[in-house]
Amino acid sequence: MPIAARPASVGPNRLNAMSSRINLSPIRDLRFEKPVTKAGQLRRAWADIEAAIEAGHSLKTVAERLRDSGIDVRYRALTAYVSRLRREDSSVRLPAAAHAETAATGRKRKPRPAEVFDPLRNVKEREGNRPGFQFDPEPDPRKLI
Repeated sequence: MPIAARPASVGPNRLNAMSSRINLSPIRDLRFEKPVTKAGQLRRAWADIEAAIEAGHSLKTVAERLRDSGIDVRYRALTAYVSRLRREDSSVRLPAAAHAETAATGRKRKPRPAEVFDPLRNVKEREGNRPGFQFDPEPDPRKLI
């Protein structure tokens, strides 16, 4: 059986590159499939859950609606997941995430004010609330007799 000759324009490096292409379509298809874990399902629905909570609905009502939509989660478990997702959300606060649109409402999220870290905040609060006499080395002349 004769061996088919390679075209002259295809060198050994080009042939290896063509045969080593990666088919990423199966991993891309995962975006449209339902996650297996409850945490993954709730993470996918987090924008809608957060919007419902901000609109004033109770977690009990949210848990009922999630069960109606096919995510079997109990109230107590939902409270734990919501707590975890809020911690993740606050620790990974990106400027672009503050302006992301929610899937349910199409409205932009309200950006949360960033707290300035002050390592001596608790000491300053204690000094201001200390009972008894407090000596001021530079008194206010208006308060003197």
